[in-house]
Amino acid sequence: MKHCTFTNNSAHYAGGAIRSGTGASSDSQQLLLANQMNFGDCIFASNSAVLGGGVSHHGVGSFLKVIDVRSLNIQFINCKWWNNTATMGSATGLASLSPVNGLQDVTAKGPKLVHSIVLVDCNVTNNPIISDRR
Repeated sequence: MKHCTFTNNSAHYAGGAIRSGTGASSDSQQLLLANQMNFGDCIFASNSAVLGGGVSHHGVGSFLKVIDVRSLNIQFINCKWWNNTATMGSATGLASLSPVNGLQDVTAKGPKLVHSIVLVDCNVTNNPIISDRR
């Protein structure tokens, strides 16, 4: 996605401007292909949500068929976030379920995040965490 502007959007829960993720709920969906997401020269301004005021991604890894680990990157190049608000992850939020099918390291503290956020020449300014969206 290139040259997009997301302004004054809101979500009741996650991803004021963009909500993405990998979702699978049964073993019959084990061959989901991971997609590489790239955003270039995008602006996320004055968006709001509970989680990820600007962008939110929810990753479930046990059902992904990973051919190339770069497919687990969510890349933002020359993007800008300003004045987005959320109670957690005001500019971006990244979440994962608890261990699924034993594929995550259950000895690690907290859930293992499946995807990585990659920021290249980005500007994140004045994105406050707020206690209540009302």
